[in-house]
Amino acid sequence: MKQMLIFKNSFLLKSIFVIALFVLVFISSVSYKHTISLSESSDLLDHSYKIQIHLEKLLSYLKDAETGQRGFIISKDTLFLQPYNLGREKVNQVFNGLKTLSNKDIPQKKQLDTLFRLINIRFALLENTLEINSNSVTNAKMLDGNLMKGKMVMDSIRTFITKMIDVETDHFNHNQNKYEHEISFTPLFTLLLLLFSVAIFIISYVKITTDLYMLTQTNEQLMISIESMKHAEIIGEFCISQWDLINNKLLYSDNLYRLLGCEPQSFEPTIENYLKYVHPEDRVIVR
Repeated sequence: MKQMLIFKNSFLLKSIFVIALFVLVFISSVSYKHTISLSESSDLLDHSYKIQIHLEKLLSYLKDAETGQRGFIISKDTLFLQPYNLGREKVNQVFNGLKTLSNKDIPQKKQLDTLFRLINIRFALLENTLEINSNSVTNAKMLDGNLMKGKMVMDSIRTFITKMIDVETDHFNHNQNKYEHEISFTPLFTLLLLLFSVAIFIISYVKITTDLYMLTQTNEQLMISIESMKHAEIIGEFCISQWDLINNKLLYSDNLYRLLGCEPQSFEPTIENYLKYVHPEDRVIVR
């Protein structure tokens, strides 16, 4: 009955260990998945933010070029043309960065192609306006017409950029919500993993301590039984021998040696050594 109880306890412990291992792997995999999702959400937030910054820079450089042109028209001072001269190069740099960032976003990529055509038209009008203004006799009607066309194109550019920024803002808000959702669950799963690991550690420690205590008690009882048996052998003048059939080894108790007139464990416990103490006529029978 006691052996069956020990077997059941052992089976229960193994079952608990398997279940605990499964739960631990499950919680770890979920935590890993949330960590990956958190990293992806962070990258998407950064991506949307960079696109918005590039679009705002693009509009800012266009405004600088336009402001520089107007300052030159009014003052005839070439110092005002510096933002205009640098504007095209800066716009191209920012636009290349936008194309790289929007490489996988097909709708935004198409919007960028349209926006680039409008920017080319705007710079062409800016250059044409400067040529008209550089003539000895400025044609006011042509100048006003170019300025009006430039304003219309610039309004279209602003509209396009605003729409693209709105799209990225929506992406940003969506990714922000996803990021906040992921970041709220990740600490929870990490805490669960920690608590579960601590619980398994405590249960294992209690079980090992209990088993060690039981083993110590059993060993003490066994030592008492062994000592009692040794004294019983001496008093009763009998001995005990054990034969390990699997390994073909013998084990003699100390009193067997005493009954043979020898010191305990004074020779190797084998059949041959034992037969030396048997009368020659009886050895065949004993063997």
